[in-house]
Amino acid sequence: MLLAGSMIAFTGCKKDDKDEASIEGKWQLTKYVDYEYENGKLVDTDEEDASNSEWIVTLNISGGKWSTTETNGTQEYTSQGTFVRSGNTVTVKEDDDSGTDVYTIKTITDNTLVLISEYSEVEGGVTYKEVSEETYKRL
Repeated sequence: MLLAGSMIAFTGCKKDDKDEASIEGKWQLTKYVDYEYENGKLVDTDEEDASNSEWIVTLNISGGKWSTTETNGTQEYTSQGTFVRSGNTVTVKEDDDSGTDVYTIKTITDNTLVLISEYSEVEGGVTYKEVSEETYKRL
């Protein structure tokens, strides 16, 4: 009976997968969706299946370092920086001082990582907002 009680205690409490799975590793972009809003209204959606693209985007996250490589076999672009994860928020500081990016982890499992980023600005009385959703598979 003691064994059954301890099994219930351990199986009854399940942490959120976002807290358990590690963001660290090598990831390849598989899908990209961009949502554009004006004054809170969705005005455009652009979706790209990255597996059909000539460009391969790889994200490498390890030991507080964050690097992205985009290549088409002839050209290659790399950006590097550091990251800090706090719960479901990942803050990336680019090494070249080009800025700081903030991502929300929508999904993280052993094999899938979905990151959300948002950018907004007000221009001429109109609030423009862009929400990007990037889906990666672990390599």
